Amino acid sequence: MSNIPHGEICMSEGRQLVKKICMVGDPAVGKTSLIRKFVFNMFDDVYLHTIGTKITKKVVNYEEENTKMTMVIWDIMGQRYQRVLDSYFVGAKGAIAVCDVTRSETLDHLPDWLISLTKITGKIPIVVLANKIDLEDKKLFGENEVKFLANKYSGKHFLTSAKTGVGVEEAFYTLGKMMMQK
Repeated sequence: MSNIPHGEICMSEGRQLVKKICMVGDPAVGKTSLIRKFVFNMFDDVYLHTIGTKITKKVVNYEEENTKMTMVIWDIMGQRYQRVLDSYFVGAKGAIAVCDVTRSETLDHLPDWLISLTKITGKIPIVVLANKIDLEDKKLFGENEVKFLANKYSGKHFLTSAKTGVGVEEAFYTLGKMMMQK
């Protein structure tokens, strides 16, 4: 477990927030690639299976709210080992649920991921991402299906590409705003 504080610090230069975000979704949907694009503006075509949990941080400035948020982004292997997941979800203040538009089963599995998540966290802000939209000719579902799932969890949805960066920054930024309002 991590000793990273999650909460709010008020300072003369504005609010400082620290929020834990969990990435959920099947293996190879692009969770790690989305994090790398958001945090480091990098993309690698080579798939590397995530082993265990990787934690990455990024400070996001919300000027209009006079707030800086440290997003502590937890990336876990895509398998659903319940004991591991339960401890992974503890303390999460937001989640990004990722599916791959070229594999419809990854969208079908997201409700199971979100049920496991909310069983531990209760209702938290959720953003659903349909990733790999750059693979237009291989797309098996579209925005309507993703929007339906996001609405079911009172969340937002985005079509993203970790490769091109489309929608990535906006998705994380939006989740941060949602977490500030909760």
